Amino acid sequence: MNFSKPFLENLRANISLSSLIGETVSWDPKKTKSSQGDFWGSCPFHEEKTASFHVDSNKGFYYCFGCHAKGDCFTFLKDNKNLSFLEAVTFLAARAGIPLPEKSYHNTTNNKGESELFQIHEEAATFYQNQLKTSNGLSCRQYLKSRAITEEAERHFELGYSSNSSNALYEHLRKRKFEDKTIIRSGLCMIAENQSKPFDRFRNRLMFPIKDLRGRTIAFGGRALNTRATAKYLNSPETPLFSKGKVIYNYSNAKSVVRNKAPLLLTEGYMDVITLFQAGFTNAVAPLGTAITEDQLNLIWRLHPEPVVLFDGDKAGKKATSKLLMLALPFLKPDRSLRFGQLPVDQDPDDFLRSEGKIGFLRIVEEAEPAVQLLWSDFTEGRVFDSPERKASLDLRLKETVGQIKDTYLRDYFLRAINDIKKQFFSTTGQNDLKQNYQIQKTIGTARTFQTINPLKETRNSFLGRSSKNLDVELRIKEGTILLGCLNHPFIAHALEEKLSRLAFVFEDLAKIRDALLAELPIDGDCENIDFYKKLELRLKFDPLQKLKKIPYLFIHPYLGPNASETNASKAINDAINHHISLLNFNAEIKLAEKELDDSSSESVTDRIEKASTNLQNAIKGLEPKILDNDELRKASIKRLNIMIQNKIWLKKK
Repeated sequence: MNFSKPFLENLRANISLSSLIGETVSWDPKKTKSSQGDFWGSCPFHEEKTASFHVDSNKGFYYCFGCHAKGDCFTFLKDNKNLSFLEAVTFLAARAGIPLPEKSYHNTTNNKGESELFQIHEEAATFYQNQLKTSNGLSCRQYLKSRAITEEAERHFELGYSSNSSNALYEHLRKRKFEDKTIIRSGLCMIAENQSKPFDRFRNRLMFPIKDLRGRTIAFGGRALNTRATAKYLNSPETPLFSKGKVIYNYSNAKSVVRNKAPLLLTEGYMDVITLFQAGFTNAVAPLGTAITEDQLNLIWRLHPEPVVLFDGDKAGKKATSKLLMLALPFLKPDRSLRFGQLPVDQDPDDFLRSEGKIGFLRIVEEAEPAVQLLWSDFTEGRVFDSPERKASLDLRLKETVGQIKDTYLRDYFLRAINDIKKQFFSTTGQNDLKQNYQIQKTIGTARTFQTINPLKETRNSFLGRSSKNLDVELRIKEGTILLGCLNHPFIAHALEEKLSRLAFVFEDLAKIRDALLAELPIDGDCENIDFYKKLELRLKFDPLQKLKKIPYLFIHPYLGPNASETNASKAINDAINHHISLLNFNAEIKLAEKELDDSSSESVTDRIEKASTNLQNAIKGLEPKILDNDELRKASIKRLNIMIQNKIWLKKK
């Protein structure tokens, strides 16, 4: 019986070779590095005392440096268990839970058909990429620019554009001599019951090629550019090459990176992967806009034994994170787990990188919590356990859930960890009870207990609950403050037009909103705020308020809303402008001082820095600073300034 290459590759990818061979071979703990997929043991094919048998679990191959035996999961079963190839495939398919294909699937004719499907997808990928460069692709290029997607990222991920034409791809494929039945079978075009001519499945969308384990294009994902589109994201249908629950986006690219000891980052979607790539994180993957499946989880573990999950900080992202944990629990093993990074509330990786930068993102990855901690949080966040019944109920639910872990050794450790966390949790609660305050209710003459409650995870992960060491956060808040105030009070924006036009915005996405706002000024005396906003949204081709909502603090500011008085709104906007200028100029002064330390006297450098500090502090307090020359102030922090002065950095070290 002949099996198709895609089927065998998929089966091989879903088998952990280290687990399969580990049932026969004991791994050497000194030489084995399971976190890197590197396993060593005594060879099962010849007698030896040293561990010369090597398994590369990532690549799915083994090699003995003693007897030179080598192969994959199929050859191991054939040579070690004396199974035929058919028996080996049948055994492994049952082990992986993958049904064997029917005979019609793997005959010679069908293999030829699969080859044509690979060709047609490569042709479509090239077509979409070329369309992005034409005049038809202008709106798509503008969207990519609004998301700050670089040309390098466009090329790396082979991004393209499907035009609004109903049959542009179909006509192109016909010119390339592909038959209608092959085009329809690829899923790239469809045919309606009442029509005779196929039409394109993807129209007016940003196109993401989806590749198999070997890096071959097998499907596409399309992001709608029309805000009124029924589906924001659309994937190719199920085909002989593609099953969306068994494919991971960017898997083939991430393989080489993860094997170089970088952790695997699991994000929600295409744009998260691309954004992280641009920030230098080339080790990110994502499902195809759907919930993670068991097959995808096994693929992810094949790349790394402990990937870091980084789903969005909104309610949907948290729900998906919890669902993933429940899916993974039965399959967790000592060398196969997950860690979970906590993004701030309503933030995705793109938002977080813009505000906190690469260093802040690395901190999120490094501080990712283990699965047991997330399990505890999911069961206890926002709940009160002030009675034996509630505590008993918590115990039962946790015990039942942890009982899903099939690995008995790991299950025991999970229960121990839960007990440790529980003791600490209720010990803290008990200490709080000792510090309880009593307030006499005169109406009933009884005492009421006030118990200290720990903040929710959402609060701790919010920008209000986090202390940032990155002043880009402060600058982004100030720029957002200016824009929100101007959007809600366009007449004030008109009065500040010259100031706004000269203000150096740091963030390109916010500068674009500022430029559009200025372009719509001046406004007529009869113009309503809502009319002004509609014009602005039409010019930007996106909702600026949705962008600003992702910036912390803004929407709780009492003077930025549309109902705030003009006096208060004007003061808030002007204070933000002055603070922004002071931050930028302060940083320039610090940098200039660092360059001049060897040439200038300590008094002159100190005087200039202290002058910068005074103006910065005045701006922070909302006071009007004096107008300063461009070489006098810029950005950074007072803490940094104080350290420089305390350490007398102008003195040369002996």
